[in-house]
Amino acid sequence: MERKILWLISIIIILSMILGGCKSFFKKDKVEVKEEDEIIPVEIEKVGFGRIYEELSFAGRVFSEKDNVIIPNIPGNVKRVEVEVGDEVEAGDLLFVVENEEIEKNLETIEEALKELEKQKARLDEKVNSLGNMPSRGGIDNKSNIPENKMPVETPEDNASKESPRDLPVEEIPNELPTDVEIEMPEIDVSIDRINKIIEDIEKMPSLYERGVIEEVKAAEKELNAKIGELQMAKKQAETAYEKLEVKSPGKGTVSYIGIHEGGIALNTEPSILVSNLEKMYIEINVTDRIVNKINKEATVSVGIPAVSGEELKGTIELISISPDLKNGLYPIRILIESGDNQLKPGMVGKAKIRFNEKEDVIVVKNDVVLDKNNNKIIYIEKDGKAVERKVSIGLDTGEKVEITSGLKKGDRLIVKGQNFLRNDSEVKVIGGGK
Repeated sequence: MERKILWLISIIIILSMILGGCKSFFKKDKVEVKEEDEIIPVEIEKVGFGRIYEELSFAGRVFSEKDNVIIPNIPGNVKRVEVEVGDEVEAGDLLFVVENEEIEKNLETIEEALKELEKQKARLDEKVNSLGNMPSRGGIDNKSNIPENKMPVETPEDNASKESPRDLPVEEIPNELPTDVEIEMPEIDVSIDRINKIIEDIEKMPSLYERGVIEEVKAAEKELNAKIGELQMAKKQAETAYEKLEVKSPGKGTVSYIGIHEGGIALNTEPSILVSNLEKMYIEINVTDRIVNKINKEATVSVGIPAVSGEELKGTIELISISPDLKNGLYPIRILIESGDNQLKPGMVGKAKIRFNEKEDVIVVKNDVVLDKNNNKIIYIEKDGKAVERKVSIGLDTGEKVEITSGLKKGDRLIVKGQNFLRNDSEVKVIGGGK
C-alpha cells in the first residue's frame, strides 16, 4: 500500500516538472514574439512648404463675346437667304431679303406720279419761255409798260394773301416712317388737270399779261413745285423702307444661328439670324451668396469643355455680378476662356473649376496623417528609430490636405504610413519614403 502511494506521488511530481517546463517554454516564445511586434514598419516624408486651396466646380454654358441678334425692321415673306451657319460676315454684308408688296407698290406709284409732275412742269416752263419772248399788242410792253386806263396787275404777294379755291395746302411730311410702314400719297390729280388747263390758255394767248394769265401761271408753278417736293419726300421715305427689306449684318462675326428659310415668314418679334463674335468666348456660371464673396477676379480658373477636348483650358474671371439673377436668385460670373482655335461654339456645356482661399509657402500634409487623440490633433515624426508624438494646430482643411499652422517644421521626418499603430516612443523601422 505504501509502495502504491509513493509510486503515485512520484508520477505526480514528474508530471508537474514536465508541465512546468512546457509552460516556461511557451511563455518564453510569447515574450520573444511580443518583443518583435514592438518594432513597427513605417513610411516617412520630409516636411516642406507647399500650396493649399479650396476648389469648387460649377457647370455652365459657353457664349460668345457679342451676339448680334438680327430682327427685320419690317416683317414679311423671306425672298431669299444669302448666308449659311458658319459663314464669316463683315459689317454691311447682306444676310437675307424680305418681300413686302405694299412698300414696293408705294414706291412704284410715287415714282410714276413724280415723273408725271416733272413732265407737266417741263411743259409749263417751255410754254412760259416761248410766249414770254413774243411782242405785245396795243403798245403794251410785256416786261414793264402797263396802260394807264388798265387796271394794275396784282402782285403774287397780293394773291398770296387771298384765299383761292384752287390753292391746295401743302401737308407736312414726317421725317421718319410710321411704325406700320404706311406712306401717305400726295393728291396730284387736281394739280395736273389745272396745269393742263393753264397750258391750253397760254397757247391761246399772244401775251402773258392779257386776262391776268401771269398770276395763274405763277400760282400754278408754286403749287406744282410744292407737289413735287411732297412726292420727293415721299419717295425718299419709300426708298428708306425698301432698303430695310434688305437685312444686313451690323458687324463682323460668324453666323451661328439661322431661324428663317426661303418662302417662310420673318417676324420683327423673333430672331431671324444670330451673328456671333467667336474671337472671345465665355462660360457663364451661377453661384450662391455664400460663395460669391469668396471669389475674386484674380482667382485661378480652369475650364473643361468635353465637346472640344479632354484637356482643361485656362480661364480668367471677367465679371462678378453684384446682384443676383431675378429668376433663380444666383449670382452670374462670366469667365473668359483662353483658346487659340475656333472649336468653341456658343451653347456648349462646360465646367469651371475655381480656386479660392489659396495659400502658398505653408506646411501642408495629407489629411489622414493627422490623428485625433484626447480631443487633440496629433502627428508622429520619426527620430532615431523612435516615434515622437506631437500636438499640432491646423488651418485650412480641404478634405484631402490640411494646413499645419504649429507643431511641425520644415525638415521634420513625418510618418505618413503606419501612424495608426503607434504610440509615443514606439520603436519604428523606416521601410519607405524619405530617409
